[in-house]
Amino acid sequence: MMEKIRDISSAVIDAYVKDKIPLNDSILHLFDSIDNNEILKRICELVNQNVYLSLFHTSGIDRSNIVFDVADYEKLKSEINKRKMAMNDYSVGPKDYRNSLEIVAVPVEIKRPIDKTAGIDQKYLLINELNRFEKLAGFLEIVKSAEIGSVDQNFDKILKDSLAIVHKGESLGDMAKLASRNIQEMGLNPAKIMRVYDEVSKTIGDEGYHVRNDFTKISSQKINKNSDILKPSKEIALSIEKIAALNEMIENVKKVIAGYKNELKKQ
Repeated sequence: MMEKIRDISSAVIDAYVKDKIPLNDSILHLFDSIDNNEILKRICELVNQNVYLSLFHTSGIDRSNIVFDVADYEKLKSEINKRKMAMNDYSVGPKDYRNSLEIVAVPVEIKRPIDKTAGIDQKYLLINELNRFEKLAGFLEIVKSAEIGSVDQNFDKILKDSLAIVHKGESLGDMAKLASRNIQEMGLNPAKIMRVYDEVSKTIGDEGYHVRNDFTKISSQKINKNSDILKPSKEIALSIEKIAALNEMIENVKKVIAGYKNELKKQ
């Protein structure tokens, strides 16, 4: 199952990156290969995370405002079910399974023609605003998930680099101190990076290696900020800051959503 999810996701991502084909359109094109809703859900998650990471690492992009039409699981599930039902029902006319329905990756706002001379329908305005904030909450969760994935990937890189240091008989404490100094010079709190290296040291030690955590003169040397060995700790520190900010934003958006829902109950 995982191989199928990876294969379909790769095809969808390639079509988006190379030819700008919307994610939903590509997934719908391959719906015959999607056996169930669980596979569809995993495909959407993997596609959204990888597209975000691809955009995040694109040079010149504004990383604080990455926007793209995400693969929408609920809309895709609904449309795929309709198509499969239409294909199995021979009494259904062509109009029921034509590709006439445009699939978009954002919640469709409920719209109603408004007679400006008669005033604005408050309920429909509230529903439109609620949809906008629910869309925002969903997008923030996707970004947060991508950042958590980035932390995991960079932790693995630190673990690999640290194993190489231990194999050479060098001090992991020196590496931890250099990384922490670099984070501090960036204006960020180095405490969490120190905890990362503590966890790495424990993990390597549990595997039977002798881990040196003493500080030598190397830990006080000038830092090469472009060093590849410092990049993972830098990325983790930045991701931790982003995740904290995203958590705060998500909570605030949830409060706004709850407020709109309370107002709708009064209508």
